Amino acid sequence: MITLTIDTTTQVLGVALFKNDQFIKELTKETRNNHGSFLMPTIEELLSDTEVKVTDLERIVVAHGPGSYTGTRIGVTTAKTLAWSLNIPVFTISSLTALSAYGQPDGQLFCTMIDARRKSVYAGVYRWIDGKLKCEMEEQHITIDSLLAKFGANEVVFISPDAENLQDSFPKSSYFVEDVKQSPCHLYLKDEWITHEDVHHVTPNYLRMTEAERNLLQKQKGAE
Repeated sequence: MITLTIDTTTQVLGVALFKNDQFIKELTKETRNNHGSFLMPTIEELLSDTEVKVTDLERIVVAHGPGSYTGTRIGVTTAKTLAWSLNIPVFTISSLTALSAYGQPDGQLFCTMIDARRKSVYAGVYRWIDGKLKCEMEEQHITIDSLLAKFGANEVVFISPDAENLQDSFPKSSYFVEDVKQSPCHLYLKDEWITHEDVHHVTPNYLRMTEAERNLLQKQKGAE
C-alpha cells in the first residue's frame, strides 16, 4: 500500500510517501502564499526521487485544516482531483491533530495551535491517556485571551509551528515546545487519526467563515 500525504495548511508546503505503513521520504518547501504553483511540481519531484509512479499510489491523506484558507483549499482540491482521477480512496486529518505527534508524557495537558491572526488561534487541547489521545477542548477558532481563561498558561504545554509569532501574546511563564514544524510525515502516524471520506464530499475545515463570507453577511445585514 503506497500512501501520499499532503499538507498545505501553513506557510510550509509538505508532501510525503509511505509504503506499507513505513515512512519513505518527505519534501517540504516554504512557499508562503504560493502553494498553488509548487504543490504538483513538488509531488512530481517526490515521486521521481522515490521511483514511484503516480499510478502506483493507492491512498491519499490530506490535512484539511484548519490553517491558511487558500493553502488548505489548494491541498484539498489537489487531493480530491488525484484521488478521483486514480480511483483511489482519500482520507482527511485535522492539521491540529497531526501536531499531536509532538505529544507529551502521559497525562500532560497540551494545546496544539496555528496562528489565526488578530491575537486568535486555531486550537485544540488534548492529553495522552494510556497511549490514546483524549480531547479536552474541541478544536476551534478562539482568541488567545479566551484560551488562557479556559486553561492556565502554566498547566498547558503549547505546540505550534507559529510559536515565534505567538509567544509575545502569552505569559512569559508559558512553555512552548521548540522547533515544531508542520510535517507531512505526521499525517499518517496513527490510523485512528485519519478519516475516510467520499472524494466528492471532502471539504476544507476552516473553523471560521472566510473573509468573503463575512463581507457577504455584513452586506446582507446592511440591506436588511
